[in-house]
Amino acid sequence: MIRQLILPLLFSLSLTGCGGLDALTDLTKGKDNAIPPTPLTDIQPSVSLSSKWSKNVGGGGNRHFVNIKPVVSGGVVFVANTKGTVMALDADTGATRWQVDTKSRLGAGPGIGDGMVLLGSREGEVIALSAADGKEEWRSRVTSEVLSIPATAADVVIARAIDGRMFGLSAIDGKRLWTYDRTVPTLTLRGSSSPVIAGGLVVYGSDGGKLSALALKQGLPLWEKTIAFPTGRSELDRIVDIDGNPLIVNGVVYAASYQGVIVALELETARTLWTKELSTSSDMSVDINNLYLTDAEGNVWALDRRNGASLWKQDKLQYRSVTGPVVVGDYVVVNDFEGYQHWLSIDDGHFVGRMEIDSSGISTASITANNVAYSYSNSGELAATVAGKR
Repeated sequence: MIRQLILPLLFSLSLTGCGGLDALTDLTKGKDNAIPPTPLTDIQPSVSLSSKWSKNVGGGGNRHFVNIKPVVSGGVVFVANTKGTVMALDADTGATRWQVDTKSRLGAGPGIGDGMVLLGSREGEVIALSAADGKEEWRSRVTSEVLSIPATAADVVIARAIDGRMFGLSAIDGKRLWTYDRTVPTLTLRGSSSPVIAGGLVVYGSDGGKLSALALKQGLPLWEKTIAFPTGRSELDRIVDIDGNPLIVNGVVYAASYQGVIVALELETARTLWTKELSTSSDMSVDINNLYLTDAEGNVWALDRRNGASLWKQDKLQYRSVTGPVVVGDYVVVNDFEGYQHWLSIDDGHFVGRMEIDSSGISTASITANNVAYSYSNSGELAATVAGKR
């Protein structure tokens, strides 16, 4: 099964040595391992989906296997493209508030916080812009390409490079405050879990199935938990990366690994509350009761946040490169490789609506604010969608 699932990810793999490339070549040579995507079937929509606004902002995110996705804050959608352009758009109308050219090939962002828009470049830079007008505040060089979205709190900016190093930078001028170093396996999924800050801790997932917490101010390791263990004979079979961002809600950390498990841990102690065997490399979403995720085969799940029990599973989107889910009001929204946006009932996962956003496909999860779903396509189309009564 892993061999069948991995072909769509071939060019998103990070090979840190010749052995990894040889293993991948040997594994796939002469084999047609691709599983065809599940065809879409007719649905009986119960909501009316409409476009609030749409705007092309240039080359999108995961088409280039980077981590560029929009973020909404304070009535503004901040979005970037791979060529270096960053824009602030009115969340209600799509009107441009400001636009700047960073003159860098961007690999991650935007992150938002402390009045700054934060980005990572493929040249190994962390760039801070003013959220108010886009003026560059500072840029700081790290050791390698940045594919994790930077985060900030308490005057510290956290950035993670693809070589495994984590950096604490001054939010004032970008000067390096600390560095935390860890090794990266030979063969990993190309991508990095973005750091999440909560309660003075920096929590992040890493290659090799490890979830870790550092002290925000000093970068000292506080705990590390292995949530998935490499198994199998080849390096490809042994990939257990945590590429989705951890979720932290009410002192509980939710994280997931590829070819591994979903886990809920206590933030302060890393004590395991529950685990469930499911594989995903996408971001998850939560509401007051449930945890939502898309597994490696494209099934969309709802789990009970308290114990990980399965509540429902939507299996009609298998092998359609389905994005992670986002909760939009009473619905769960996912996107797919053909550019369709699927709206599911939050109660049982049945389809309530479907809309084609952009035929170039959508590789990143939607974001939401005020019951609007914002989706960013591979060709750079940013669309705001709302659901109304039929």
